Amino acid sequence: MSFDFSIGEEQRGFLDTVDRFMARHLPPEEIRRRDGAHVPPYDKLPAMGEAGLLALPIPVAHGGMGRDWRDVGPTLRNCPGRAPRDCGNPRHGRCARSGRARTRSC
Repeated sequence: MSFDFSIGEEQRGFLDTVDRFMARHLPPEEIRRRDGAHVPPYDKLPAMGEAGLLALPIPVAHGGMGRDWRDVGPTLRNCPGRAPRDCGNPRHGRCARSGRARTRSC
């Protein structure tokens, strides 16, 4: 049995939305500043809602997008550190604290 972990066009679109959101609202230097000062980005929740990031797993019947965890997981994974997309692997992100490639010690 084999699993296909490739990212489809629709998922790539969600990830591009996350990248645009993060570049505009929480660039790496702001993430490092907030992390150092222990300031969670609660003030960004309304903007995340407007971008549709909070509606992904909510059923359509309740006003959400009704996406499954194959879409939600990679999308949320990209929020903290804006993973580069050149390799197509959302796991290759950056540590918000150090700016270096994410490791288990981050």
